[in-house]
Amino acid sequence: MLRNSTTCPSILVVDGNPAARRCAIIRETVAELADKSGDGTWAAMKVEAMLPSKTSNVIKKIQDIQPCIVLVVLTETKFSKLTGGKQIPRVPCDSIACGYEIIEQIGVSSDVYFVPRDDNISGVDIMSMLLSGARGVVDLETLGSGVILKTLLQATKNPDAVKKKNRLLVGRPYKQLGTLLDMTKSRLTPNQWNLLLALAEIPCTTLKVNTKSGNANQKAIALEISRWWERTGYRGSDETSRNVVNVLLEIKGNLASSLVEGEGNFEYGFDEEEYDLDDHELTKMQKRELPYLPLYARMMGLPSLLLPIRGLDETLLTSELFKKGVNGMHVKAPISKNGIPVGEVTMPRA
Repeated sequence: MLRNSTTCPSILVVDGNPAARRCAIIRETVAELADKSGDGTWAAMKVEAMLPSKTSNVIKKIQDIQPCIVLVVLTETKFSKLTGGKQIPRVPCDSIACGYEIIEQIGVSSDVYFVPRDDNISGVDIMSMLLSGARGVVDLETLGSGVILKTLLQATKNPDAVKKKNRLLVGRPYKQLGTLLDMTKSRLTPNQWNLLLALAEIPCTTLKVNTKSGNANQKAIALEISRWWERTGYRGSDETSRNVVNVLLEIKGNLASSLVEGEGNFEYGFDEEEYDLDDHELTKMQKRELPYLPLYARMMGLPSLLLPIRGLDETLLTSELFKKGVNGMHVKAPISKNGIPVGEVTMPRA
């Protein structure tokens, strides 16, 4: 039986590494809030930890202690893997698989947050998590902050309709998703987006194209990209591949400039008339850069392996990320809480 909604929420930390004492740190912060505020809510709040490997037990625990803030700590360095390590479909890591199962069983309006431990999470990963029903993504380093715990507590009081429409990003995840949307929204076609994701998933740093022989052209690159279709799922046309080669080289140039200048994000423009597919010839420098397209795609912050969206057919993953992620999500300006950015993401309409 679920506890009454007026009952003080509990915090459940789903963590594959209990030795890190993350639950203890949160418990200490809650105790400090109880001492300083004199608020009985904090004094009554329970903070517990469980392992993601026992998902059924975790779900039963959540059902017993509702309302509950569930923090799924991502202890893995890679968030998904290929079937058999060689080909799609992609499979989420244990921590995320546990989080997805919690959302499936408890409901998308529940307060389930994914908590990356460092900055290896990408904006595309965040899209997959939010589209899978996560309440938000919270930087692990911020959980020792009382003001952030207050924010999460306040969010539990929102109606289900508000929770479905708006999600929370705390700390670095806010910047990562915002930068990705700035870079892609209203700038790429679906085919360009699909190929950029495929390039980032190609495991080698350089494509096997001989630049010295003069064979490093768009057609050769397109053929090399298609060789990896079992890992990427990409079967695009040569025309699309040639188009994106030009786009990516343009982005890469602006990215390099912004990194030198120390800017947090960058702007680029693409004029299709400027790059006529029949007439445009790449410069010698651009031809030398062609084998490095996978590296450039990853420099843009795209993941080396896509994270599946809960319940979505694998063949629809990239199109769903574009339709409901790139074009459907909108990041609101953040509110700084003790120097930590806290922003809301408006989700696409169902």
